[in-house]
Amino acid sequence: MGAMTLEELAARCNASVTLEINEHRTSYQSVDDYLTECQSRSDEGRLNIVEGAIHRMIETNTIVRLQFYPTTPVGFIEIWGATVDEVLAEAETCFK
Repeated sequence: MGAMTLEELAARCNASVTLEINEHRTSYQSVDDYLTECQSRSDEGRLNIVEGAIHRMIETNTIVRLQFYPTTPVGFIEIWGATVDEVLAEAETCFK
């Protein structure tokens, strides 16, 4: 069985789900530069990137960011990866 679908994730959440793909390309940034910039703006000073995904993100010039609110409209989880499937698989682990 594969990762949950975007529709299944939305049904399990108590607020919004946002899927963003390749935002770095709109500002002509490399994957490295964009991730560094986002990390510097992060409250924790780091991004929740799927294990091993940075190499794949750079290799494919693809960044997928998933943000969802699993329990309340206040606290969200943000997951970064190279594919939609891998961020959804990681999101599914948040419900176990």
